[in-house]
Amino acid sequence: MGPRWVPDSSGSGVPAHVAREAGILKVRETGGVLRTTVALGILTLVGCIAADAPIPDGDAGAYDAVTSPTAPRFRHGPADDPATETTDPPDDLGDADGATLTSSPHPRCLEPAPNRGAFRDGTADSGVDFVHAPFPEPQSGRIEDILTARFQIGGLAGGGVAAADLDDDGRPDLIFAQIIGPNAVYWGVEDGFVPATNTGLELPSALSVGVSTADYNGDGLPDVAIFGLDLLRLFRNDGDGTFTDVTSEEGLAAAAGWTTGVSWADVDLDGDLDLLAAGYAVTLLSDGIPLQPTETRLWRNDHTRFVDISQSLPPEAVHGAALLATFRDFDADGDPDLLLTHDFGEVAENTVLLDNAGLLDDGTPHWIDRFDTSGAGTVRAPMGGAVRDLDGDGRIDLWFSDLGGLRPLRAVGEFDFLDASLSWGVELSAAPGDTSWSVVALDLGGWGRPGLFHAYGPLPTGYRDAASEILEQPDRWLHARAGGGETVFEETDDVLPPGPAGNSRGVAVSDLDRNGVPDLVVGRIGEGPRVLLGRCTDANRLVVELDDARRADPRSVGAVVTVSAGGTTLSRTMDAGGLGTFSGSEPILFFGLGARDEVDALVITWPDGLEDRFEDVCSHCRVRVSRD
Repeated sequence: MGPRWVPDSSGSGVPAHVAREAGILKVRETGGVLRTTVALGILTLVGCIAADAPIPDGDAGAYDAVTSPTAPRFRHGPADDPATETTDPPDDLGDADGATLTSSPHPRCLEPAPNRGAFRDGTADSGVDFVHAPFPEPQSGRIEDILTARFQIGGLAGGGVAAADLDDDGRPDLIFAQIIGPNAVYWGVEDGFVPATNTGLELPSALSVGVSTADYNGDGLPDVAIFGLDLLRLFRNDGDGTFTDVTSEEGLAAAAGWTTGVSWADVDLDGDLDLLAAGYAVTLLSDGIPLQPTETRLWRNDHTRFVDISQSLPPEAVHGAALLATFRDFDADGDPDLLLTHDFGEVAENTVLLDNAGLLDDGTPHWIDRFDTSGAGTVRAPMGGAVRDLDGDGRIDLWFSDLGGLRPLRAVGEFDFLDASLSWGVELSAAPGDTSWSVVALDLGGWGRPGLFHAYGPLPTGYRDAASEILEQPDRWLHARAGGGETVFEETDDVLPPGPAGNSRGVAVSDLDRNGVPDLVVGRIGEGPRVLLGRCTDANRLVVELDDARRADPRSVGAVVTVSAGGTTLSRTMDAGGLGTFSGSEPILFFGLGARDEVDALVITWPDGLEDRFEDVCSHCRVRVSRD
């Protein structure tokens, strides 16, 4: 069995395995490399924006393209954005009750994008040449042949991608799940990415749809879970560019049929990460309804191996057609609750929202389903969802993708929601057959108000009716602006760079070029992924990482990071998984601070209840808070 919770060591600028792949001969010694294995969380605006620091809405001008032949190549570092330059070296701001904050400034923005933000297309210069293979269409056009084979869901799922610093060199790496053929890993290097070989993650004979990363054994390195048809594999990160399959050794096993999501949380509050594998279906009826659902399973991490505690979940959670599993502390009581996004909600099990009400005598959580009494109603066919405060009132909202439209739900109380389609003025150009998958909320502009990226792609043959024969559907961006005291979401065409419509599914969020602006890697079936680099604006941005040596989970999932600046307070919780459909994102937290030039206070509330407070922190920096 591999080591657990061993002290970690600093990495070097270019690890040996990357040098072999890229042909790099010289290895730079850097020391003190920033780790990026905290889990993604939720942005909660606890207060309102101060009257003397308004958030600009930005202009509606045409997209300012930065993709000319003279633009610099994709880079990991200050030169990534052609409109930035390097400022100062990192600073160590000292201790606060045993914790240390290390600060490294972002490059200055010389040619800012409009206030609402914008992406530029970095695909061509990224070095990523992977192509998500399309699942073969059945030879017969008969609906019985299309919808009764065990492999039918292969055309529905796929396109999963994960971003994480797998080799601890300070640069994010990428993993792509392949439905037909081997999975692919790309190491992050100075000029973008280089393909890896012989990592152990390839699984060429498996039907892989998705991938997720987390540090399950507490050794400081992100481990990898890959899932798909009759597939759930856990790989331990060996720290040398290779991964060892420890699925059986750690007590895990795949359920029959399609597993379509993996999420992580410390559900029993013992300090390490437990694992939930979301099940979809084994087979479908001719109308697309699950005939035999794949069971959703929950495993408790007992320090030496995982123990199946799926019996603690209510039946409606175990037997639904889940496409996304998201842990969040919805009621702020200190333990993670669970949202399972279920397809076919109008005829099969509806989406469930499980309140973690504490541990029973046997050490398993007591789950209470709150969705049916939440006022959310039936969610028809959600393929993904955003789970965070979207309107700045301090409550966690829900935003589901759906067929032909969207389903925004505004939180008005504890496990209490209202349909926000009218109050938020949601406008989206979508045909009845348009299908949205991943929904990712991002503060792209950096002014404290998240917009929403929607990945679109058609359903496979047999799911489509006459109204949904649009084979290529463009991705969309919804910009959030203030309007009459409400947050208003409106579709814009000047944020995403021009490009052909595709067949998008998974989305990973990362800071690929290390300029403090969130970037996206979009998995697309039948074609290569798209790398979208967030352009800098006039706003200041804080990026936060945590490293807690006092816990079996050194990334301190469940810790709350609160930032106060110029009368505004923003709070986020460290969580793992449940963002893009079939996907996993780089575990860092983005805070948009607008024109505020200093953070008055940065407070870390650790899962053990202790707090560390830092004052006068740089507002345009990447910071790492470590606790020994």
